[in-house]
Amino acid sequence: MGNSVDLRCAFHYSGSLGGGDFAEVVPLSPHLLAFYLVDVTGHGDAVQGFCPLIRAYMRAVLCTGVSPLPPEALLQCMNQDLCSRGHGLSTFAIWFAVFDSERRILRYSSAGHPPAYLMEPVRRSVGLRFWERSRPARESLTARALSCRTPAIGMVPDLRFRGADVAVHHGSRLYLFSDGLYECADAPDDWNLTALVDLLRERDGEAARGGRPADPSALMQEVEGRMGRAGFDDDVSLLTLHFP
Repeated sequence: MGNSVDLRCAFHYSGSLGGGDFAEVVPLSPHLLAFYLVDVTGHGDAVQGFCPLIRAYMRAVLCTGVSPLPPEALLQCMNQDLCSRGHGLSTFAIWFAVFDSERRILRYSSAGHPPAYLMEPVRRSVGLRFWERSRPARESLTARALSCRTPAIGMVPDLRFRGADVAVHHGSRLYLFSDGLYECADAPDDWNLTALVDLLRERDGEAARGGRPADPSALMQEVEGRMGRAGFDDDVSLLTLHFP
């Protein structure tokens, strides 16, 4: 892409259970980049066999060489197709987006999936003391939740999916993860989605000051430490995207 996106990812798979987390990045043109994260419900051989079908469907639709469907239209087609088959295929959560580097717009949709979080710098002016001629503005981070609050794919037929646009400023970073990163049976009571987002905001600020994107593997290890255990109950995926 003209302005390359720095994408990093980390995955944890729950041993022999055979889970269904996977992600993919698909360049659509010199300035359009599609990416998504899928979390299939359940574990086992059936789930692992279902994942390639989803991946093949996405590639078939995305790699047509024509103008891509809006994310919400693609998810609506997938949902209707899966519901109409009616032969016991699993349901799945998905967060899907297309980034346009020329317009600096991210178009996204989601189904049954946690929000992605866009970390953006916010500059606030600071009042001058009477002896100061100037003072640099303070910079902080805001974590914008990107979610469409729609049920998982395959649960409700004839469902209308929603999409949304968000402007992506230079230097912004996106965090995309599955719910296994904050849902754990024996985790401390104060470990939840809010605590995870606070951690991401803190580590993102440190990484930004160092001129680098946050390391998803290191973040995942720190989450394990916060939970007081090694490993997770479920598959876990964490993607970080830096938009120069």
